[in-house]
Amino acid sequence: MPPTDNLLLELHRWAHNQDENFTTESFAHLLKHLIKDAPNSVGGLFRTLTGVSLPEGGRKEAVISTQVHTMYGTPDISICLDGVTIYVEVKVEAALADGQAEGYLSALEELASSNEVTQLALLTKYPAPATVSSEVHKVRWFEIIDELEKLELEEFSE
Repeated sequence: MPPTDNLLLELHRWAHNQDENFTTESFAHLLKHLIKDAPNSVGGLFRTLTGVSLPEGGRKEAVISTQVHTMYGTPDISICLDGVTIYVEVKVEAALADGQAEGYLSALEELASSNEVTQLALLTKYPAPATVSSEVHKVRWFEIIDELEKLELEEFSE
């Protein structure tokens, strides 16, 4: 079945008691539309989210997917473009499972080559546990909201 741009259809599968998955799908949907409609304006948002500066000319080519299966688990969001693969694990209220971040880092390590940039980002409501590897880019929801507000102001001012 081809991908759809209908948010309600994409979210339907998470309808019952799945707030975190609903939030993930909604956020990924927003990212897809921002990349498509405002690729030159989303640099700050993506840098805050991922810790990586996506090349301005290539942002529109970014492919954003959810629930990508790896042999080490299923990261919530995958952002891929030429030479860059980023996994984002989204947490609202749930805790990071033991070994979850390490598994995703292992999956990214297998993808990495000398010319490939990989990153794991952990997006949380509360501060990330101190046990999370320093290799993981840690970001909080309020930082994403700040970037979205800046983006909204920038878009309306133009």
